[in-house]
Amino acid sequence: MQQKVCMAVMHYGVWLLFFCQKPGLLFMFFLTLTVKSVKVVKVFSCEERSLFMSALEEIRNRFKKDYFATEVTGIVIDLAEPGKAVCSLLLEERHMNENNVPMGGAIFTLADLACAVAANGYSEKKTVSQHASITFLAPARGRRLTAEAICLKEGHTTALYAVDVKDELGTYVAHATMNGYSLNSSKERKDNK
Repeated sequence: MQQKVCMAVMHYGVWLLFFCQKPGLLFMFFLTLTVKSVKVVKVFSCEERSLFMSALEEIRNRFKKDYFATEVTGIVIDLAEPGKAVCSLLLEERHMNENNVPMGGAIFTLADLACAVAANGYSEKKTVSQHASITFLAPARGRRLTAEAICLKEGHTTALYAVDVKDELGTYVAHATMNGYSLNSSKERKDNK
C-alpha cells in the first residue's frame, strides 16, 4: 500500500499545498498557476499535513476582525485558497429591503469580504480595495447567497478580482469587479533600493 503524501511549495512567498493519493498522482490542488518558477520545499506525510488543515480556521479567526461583515451581517468564509475565496450568507429578514429581496448593501458586503479573503487570506501583502463595481443581475430567489472571488491578474502594486454572487437555486444575483492595491508595494520598493 502506497503512502499518501502532501507536498507544499512556495511561490512568491505564498505556500501552496498539493494533496496526492500516491506520489506523482495529484487528485486535489489548491491553485492552478502559470508560473515561471516553483520550488518544492518539502514533501509531508499525512500526519504532517494536519498542520496545514487549520489554515481555513486561522483565516476565519483573522477575518473576525471584519466585524461588520462577519458578526453584524453574518457572512461565513467557506473556502480560502491563494487567489480564491468562497463566502456565504444565510438570508434573514434583516438582509431584506422593502421589496422583500436582499438589499444591495448586503450583497455588496458579501462580495467585498470574498474579495478581501481571496486577496489577503494567504498573502503576506496587505491588499485594500482601490475600486469596486457591482452589477445586480437578478433578485435572489433562494435563502442562501454564495460569493466566489477569483484573482484575474496580480501585479506588484495592483490586482483585479472578479466576484460572482449566486443563490443556492442557481440564480446569478450579481457580478462585481474589484481592484486591489497592495500597501506593502511601496515599502518593498524602498527596501530594495
